[in-house]
Amino acid sequence: MAENKKSFVLYSDSQGLVNQLPDDVAGRLLKHIYAYVNDENPITDELLLNIAFEPIKMQLKRDLQKWEQTKEGRSVAGKASAEAKRLAKLAEQSLTNSTNVESVEQNSTNSTVNDNVNVNVINNNTPAKADDVFDFSKYLETLNQKFSRSFKVVNEKTKKQIKARLKEKYTKQDIIDAMNNCLNSDFHKNNGYQYCTPEFFSRADILDRWSDISKPKEQKVNIEL
Repeated sequence: MAENKKSFVLYSDSQGLVNQLPDDVAGRLLKHIYAYVNDENPITDELLLNIAFEPIKMQLKRDLQKWEQTKEGRSVAGKASAEAKRLAKLAEQSLTNSTNVESVEQNSTNSTVNDNVNVNVINNNTPAKADDVFDFSKYLETLNQKFSRSFKVVNEKTKKQIKARLKEKYTKQDIIDAMNNCLNSDFHKNNGYQYCTPEFFSRADILDRWSDISKPKEQKVNIEL
C-alpha cells in the first residue's frame, strides 16, 4: 500500500466468489489480502486461494492508481491555491502602499493649496508698502556697475540685514543716498571702492553715517530699489 494510505476497499460484487470458497480458504484469503495491502508481499502455492485473490488484487491496484492520481491532483491544486493567495496578498499590499502614497501626496497638495490661499489673502488684503519690496537683483546690478565691482550674488545674510533695516524704519532712499555719498567720497575713491560691498550698505551704522551727509551734486546713482 502507498505511504500514508490507511484504508482499502473490498467490493460487494466479490461476495459471490468468496461464498463459493470453503470457510477455511475464505479465512486465509482475507489474511492474504491484508498482507498484500500492507506490503508484506505474501506468496502461496494454494491454487484455489490464488485464483480467488487475482481479481481482488487487480481491483486493489486500480484503486491505488486512482488514489495516487487524486493525491497528485490535490497537491497541484493546493500549490496553485497557495500561489494565488500569495499573489493576492502582494496585490493587496501594493494597493495599500499606493493608497498611502496617494494620501501623502494629496495631503501635501492640500497643504500647499492652503498655504497659497493664505498668502494670496494676505497679499490681497494688505497692500505692500514701497519699502517692503526690495529688488536685490537691481541692487546688485547697480552696485557692480557704479562701483566697478563684480559680485555674483547677494547672500542670504545680507538680504536678511537689508530687510531688517527696512523694518527698523530705514528706507530704500536711505540706501540710495548712502550709495551716492560713498560713490563721491574721496576716501572710497582712493580705496577703489573696496569697502562698497552688498553687505556694507545693509548695516545700520553705515546707513547712519553715509545717508545723512549733504547730498552730492555729482555722479548721483540712478536707481529704483
